[in-house]
Amino acid sequence: MDILAARTGVNLSQNIAYVSNVTTAGVTPELGNPLKPFATIQDGIDAVSVNSVVKVLGGSYIEDVDVNKNNIILDIQGINLTGGILIANVSDVTIISYNAEITLDSALDVAALDNTNATTTINVYGGTYNGLNVARAIRSRGMRIHDVKANQTGGSSTRTGVAAEGNAYFYNCEITSDTARGLGCNGVNNRFYNCDINSSSNTGVRQIANNTSQFDLFQGF
Repeated sequence: MDILAARTGVNLSQNIAYVSNVTTAGVTPELGNPLKPFATIQDGIDAVSVNSVVKVLGGSYIEDVDVNKNNIILDIQGINLTGGILIANVSDVTIISYNAEITLDSALDVAALDNTNATTTINVYGGTYNGLNVARAIRSRGMRIHDVKANQTGGSSTRTGVAAEGNAYFYNCEITSDTARGLGCNGVNNRFYNCDINSSSNTGVRQIANNTSQFDLFQGF
């Protein structure tokens, strides 16, 4: 890649960071160069600026990921991540996680996918998000979530597979809990299209709070 860039006079893109759990000792990671990837997902996110892509090249990772940049695409297709993904105080973020499995096992009150600020410009596509002994597998305040499986396991009966906390949209998703509620709706204007929601030991759906002028919508179950 370095030789090709030198011969062609083409600069490597500064708007993409490659990540791999297979790295070479002594090699400095380089933006735009898949042969010089970053070792962790967080390193890749920290290295890029806005309007960029972080592309993870498969493998397994143990880390908590803080998506702290506006206008980025995080492509984690096909990976295994032990840890959680936090999206807070940013906008225009896309996470592509088809065939990926994200598992958070912690006593802390967090989620495998946690969106803490109210925004509707975050999209998540695909993947399985497992919350083991945590409050929820997914917490959404305005995210658009497509083709995702959310599983909550372990803990008290007050926990949920998904906590929809206002303006959360779910499309073609599977939401389950084996020890608590499948879905807890807290907030207004949540939307669920063609979703499978269930709990094997508690309420499938619980409406925690609502505003009669902005009903939640369930369609195509």
